[in-house]
Amino acid sequence: MEFFRPTELREIIPLPFFSYLVPCGFPSPAADYIEQRIDLNELLVSHPSSTYFVKAHG
Repeated sequence: MEFFRPTELREIIPLPFFSYLVPCGFPSPAADYIEQRIDLNELLVSHPSSTYFVKAHG
């Protein structure tokens, strides 16, 4: 089993978050509007010192 630990962040890279649903038809004129930026580390990692990643197989 391989364990992967996250490296220390050198910089925070905010990613765009689009809250609208994926359209199936004529594109919305507001499709390029970014509502906010989210930090996945802030959103998903509560305890960085006890957070690890495991590659699962099977």
